[in-house]
Amino acid sequence: MVTFNTDSLDFKDDEEVRTGTENDFATRFSSANDVLEIADLVNATTSHIPRNIDTDLIGGKFAQTVAEGKVLADDGNVYDRIQRAVDNADSWVKIGPGKFSGDITVDKQGMTITGSSNKTVIHSEHDTSSFNIAKKDVTIKSMKFTGHRGVNPTDSEVAINGTVADVLSECKRWTVATWDGNSHAPGWSAINNVAISGDRPVNGFPEGLVVGNHLSNALQEGIFISGSDTIIAHNIIENTGDESIRVSLSSSENVILYGNIVKNTDKLGIDVKGNSIVAKNRLINTDGITSDESTILSANLVTQ
Repeated sequence: MVTFNTDSLDFKDDEEVRTGTENDFATRFSSANDVLEIADLVNATTSHIPRNIDTDLIGGKFAQTVAEGKVLADDGNVYDRIQRAVDNADSWVKIGPGKFSGDITVDKQGMTITGSSNKTVIHSEHDTSSFNIAKKDVTIKSMKFTGHRGVNPTDSEVAINGTVADVLSECKRWTVATWDGNSHAPGWSAINNVAISGDRPVNGFPEGLVVGNHLSNALQEGIFISGSDTIIAHNIIENTGDESIRVSLSSSENVILYGNIVKNTDKLGIDVKGNSIVAKNRLINTDGITSDESTILSANLVTQ
């Protein structure tokens, strides 16, 4: 039986409690993994909350976070602002539903920040980003970005190997860019994001991974790659103002474009330079593919 009060939330294994304004979140304890599982029943996603540093499950405070639109840190405290939660957390922060101010600096290695799907809205004002990443191995997932920019590093030599996943973006500039103004931070991943606007939703990504994203209505390129050793696979890119996928540098090498769907642009669908592989992509209503002599083209389908 599940019991709930203002200080605790007690479960038998695999029992659940419904929270949220429409009971659209299910929270349950999994003894097999020793975590709380929080399921977003509307969007069919699940987050996992480990034990905090005192080894006590903090389910009651998570329920408060969801119900009141606040932010929970792994120190066991609930905060009104994301920045305060990040500053006081060691490894993870969970954001409840609601609209929050952006321009958040993440300067702790290995930090994971998880929202409540598109019910968590991070808004960045003019010339700021939702999240500024200052350390490596940071993960931002399961939330919505609005305003100016999404995620980018403050130092390309330090903010490496980050991940942005399961984000819905309506930003004017980009959803995730690995550029700090001088060079691009390597090792980033953009996975299963949806961007319905922006100049260049995905920008940079040397030694990176761009997989499963749906990018539309970009004013410039949907995916702009500046660097080598990047995999771009199983994305949908449509209605862009410039090339849908562009690998910009003639010095770029080992870029793989595989299984992407590109459609509905009066510019090139794929513009790639360097020693790259372009295979099994489908291009519909575009100006096709352009490449140089070092690019391998295989089994791409171009139709009008």
